[in-house]
Amino acid sequence: MKTTPAGTQFMASIPILLSVLGTSEIPTKAFQIRLDLTGVFTNASFVGAPDGSYFNVTGAVTSVTSNVTLEESFMGPVDIAKFAIVIQVIMIQGQVRVLNNKLKAGMPVVISTFVPGLTVHKPQIYLQDGYTLVNANLVYVPPKQKVKKCKC
Repeated sequence: MKTTPAGTQFMASIPILLSVLGTSEIPTKAFQIRLDLTGVFTNASFVGAPDGSYFNVTGAVTSVTSNVTLEESFMGPVDIAKFAIVIQVIMIQGQVRVLNNKLKAGMPVVISTFVPGLTVHKPQIYLQDGYTLVNANLVYVPPKQKVKKCKC
Protein backbone atom coordinates (compact mmCIF):
# COMPACT_ATOMS: atom_id res chain seq x y z
CA MET A 1 0.00 0.00 0.00
CA LYS A 2 1.09 3.54 -0.68
CA THR A 3 -0.58 6.66 0.63
CA THR A 4 -0.78 9.87 -1.36
CA PRO A 5 -2.91 13.00 -0.93
CA ALA A 6 -5.41 11.35 -3.33
CA GLY A 7 -5.88 8.34 -1.05
CA THR A 8 -4.37 4.97 -0.21
CA GLN A 9 -3.31 2.90 -3.20
CA PHE A 10 -3.94 -0.81 -2.87
CA MET A 11 -3.06 -3.98 -4.73
CA ALA A 12 -4.64 -7.41 -4.53
CA SER A 13 -3.64 -10.60 -6.29
CA ILE A 14 -6.33 -13.28 -6.30
CA PRO A 15 -5.86 -16.82 -7.63
CA ILE A 16 -9.05 -18.28 -9.11
CA LEU A 17 -9.34 -22.01 -9.83
CA LEU A 18 -12.02 -22.87 -12.38
CA SER A 19 -13.50 -26.34 -12.53
CA VAL A 20 -16.07 -28.03 -14.74
CA LEU A 21 -18.74 -30.56 -13.87
CA GLY A 22 -18.76 -33.59 -16.08
CA THR A 23 -21.41 -36.26 -16.35
CA SER A 24 -20.21 -37.74 -13.08
CA GLU A 25 -20.95 -34.40 -11.35
CA ILE A 26 -17.49 -34.47 -9.81
CA PRO A 27 -15.60 -31.18 -10.26
CA THR A 28 -12.61 -31.45 -12.57
CA LYS A 29 -9.94 -28.74 -12.59
CA ALA A 30 -9.94 -26.79 -15.85
CA PHE A 31 -7.49 -23.94 -15.35
CA GLN A 32 -6.26 -21.41 -12.82
CA ILE A 33 -6.08 -17.69 -13.47
CA ARG A 34 -4.72 -14.82 -11.40
CA LEU A 35 -6.68 -11.59 -11.06
CA ASP A 36 -4.47 -8.63 -10.14
CA LEU A 37 -6.33 -5.52 -8.97
CA THR A 38 -5.05 -2.05 -8.18
CA GLY A 39 -6.97 1.00 -7.09
CA VAL A 40 -7.24 3.88 -4.66
CA PHE A 41 -9.22 3.98 -1.41
CA THR A 42 -10.37 7.59 -0.88
CA ASN A 43 -12.32 9.58 1.71
CA ALA A 44 -11.63 6.91 4.33
CA SER A 45 -13.40 7.19 7.67
CA PHE A 46 -13.46 4.82 10.63
CA VAL A 47 -16.11 5.51 13.27
CA GLY A 48 -16.30 3.27 16.31
CA ALA A 49 -19.42 2.08 18.11
CA PRO A 50 -19.78 3.52 21.63
CA ASP A 51 -19.16 0.09 23.17
CA GLY A 52 -16.14 -0.59 20.91
CA SER A 53 -17.61 -3.80 19.53
CA TYR A 54 -17.32 -2.70 15.91
CA PHE A 55 -16.26 0.19 13.75
CA ASN A 56 -17.91 1.53 10.64
CA VAL A 57 -15.78 2.04 7.52
CA THR A 58 -16.82 4.55 4.88
CA GLY A 59 -15.02 5.76 1.77
CA ALA A 60 -14.80 5.00 -1.92
CA VAL A 61 -12.73 2.80 -4.20
CA THR A 62 -11.61 4.55 -7.38
CA SER A 63 -9.17 4.13 -10.26
CA VAL A 64 -9.54 0.34 -10.28
CA THR A 65 -7.57 -1.52 -12.90
CA SER A 66 -7.25 -5.25 -13.36
CA ASN A 67 -5.18 -7.78 -15.21
CA VAL A 68 -6.02 -11.44 -15.72
CA THR A 69 -3.32 -13.99 -16.49
CA LEU A 70 -3.40 -17.74 -17.00
CA GLU A 71 -1.35 -19.46 -14.30
CA GLU A 72 -1.99 -23.10 -15.13
CA SER A 73 -4.11 -25.16 -17.48
CA PHE A 74 -5.19 -28.70 -16.69
CA MET A 75 -6.73 -29.22 -20.15
CA GLY A 76 -4.10 -28.03 -22.62
CA PRO A 77 -3.65 -24.59 -24.20
CA VAL A 78 -6.32 -22.04 -23.23
CA ASP A 79 -6.91 -18.56 -24.65
CA ILE A 80 -8.34 -16.55 -21.78
CA ALA A 81 -8.58 -13.18 -23.59
CA LYS A 82 -12.40 -13.16 -23.86
CA PHE A 83 -12.80 -14.72 -20.43
CA ALA A 84 -10.51 -12.01 -19.01
CA ILE A 85 -12.81 -9.32 -20.42
CA VAL A 86 -15.81 -10.92 -18.71
CA ILE A 87 -13.94 -11.12 -15.38
CA GLN A 88 -12.79 -7.51 -15.68
CA VAL A 89 -16.29 -6.25 -16.46
CA ILE A 90 -17.77 -8.21 -13.55
CA MET A 91 -15.07 -6.99 -11.13
CA ILE A 92 -14.73 -3.39 -12.22
CA GLN A 93 -18.24 -2.56 -13.37
CA GLY A 94 -20.19 -4.77 -10.99
CA GLN A 95 -18.39 -5.53 -7.77
CA VAL A 96 -16.66 -2.16 -7.37
CA ARG A 97 -20.02 -0.43 -7.74
CA VAL A 98 -21.52 -2.76 -5.10
CA LEU A 99 -18.53 -2.18 -2.79
CA ASN A 100 -18.80 1.60 -3.18
CA ASN A 101 -22.52 1.51 -2.36
CA LYS A 102 -21.72 -0.45 0.81
CA LEU A 103 -18.87 1.91 1.70
CA LYS A 104 -21.11 4.92 1.14
CA ALA A 105 -23.65 3.52 3.60
CA GLY A 106 -20.87 2.29 5.90
CA MET A 107 -19.53 -1.23 6.34
CA PRO A 108 -19.42 -2.43 9.94
CA VAL A 109 -16.35 -4.42 10.91
CA VAL A 110 -17.11 -6.58 13.95
CA ILE A 111 -13.93 -6.84 15.99
CA SER A 112 -14.82 -10.01 17.90
CA THR A 113 -14.92 -11.89 14.61
CA PHE A 114 -11.14 -11.52 14.42
CA VAL A 115 -10.13 -11.40 18.11
CA PRO A 116 -12.76 -12.48 20.65
CA GLY A 117 -12.67 -10.14 23.66
CA LEU A 118 -11.09 -7.20 21.81
CA THR A 119 -12.90 -3.89 21.57
CA VAL A 120 -11.73 -0.83 19.64
CA HIS A 121 -12.55 2.66 20.89
CA LYS A 122 -12.16 5.94 18.99
CA PRO A 123 -10.52 4.57 15.82
CA GLN A 124 -9.03 7.25 13.58
CA ILE A 125 -7.25 7.14 10.23
CA TYR A 126 -4.78 9.69 8.97
CA LEU A 127 -3.56 9.70 5.39
CA GLN A 128 -0.03 11.07 5.46
CA ASP A 129 2.54 11.54 2.73
CA GLY A 130 3.71 8.00 2.06
CA TYR A 131 1.88 6.13 4.81
CA THR A 132 -1.45 5.56 6.53
CA LEU A 133 -1.68 5.94 10.29
CA VAL A 134 -4.46 4.12 12.14
CA ASN A 135 -4.91 5.17 15.77
CA ALA A 136 -7.26 3.54 18.30
CA ASN A 137 -7.67 2.64 21.95
CA LEU A 138 -7.72 -1.14 22.28
CA VAL A 139 -9.20 -3.01 25.21
CA TYR A 140 -8.79 -6.77 25.55
CA VAL A 141 -10.77 -8.80 28.06
CA PRO A 142 -10.26 -12.55 27.64
CA PRO A 143 -13.61 -14.19 26.91
CA LYS A 144 -15.01 -16.34 29.66
CA GLN A 145 -14.80 -19.99 28.81
CA LYS A 146 -17.47 -22.36 29.90
CA VAL A 147 -16.07 -24.95 32.25
CA LYS A 148 -17.65 -28.35 32.02
CA LYS A 149 -18.21 -30.00 35.36
CA CYS A 150 -16.95 -33.50 35.64
CA LYS A 151 -19.57 -36.09 36.53
CA CYS A 152 -17.08 -38.34 38.25
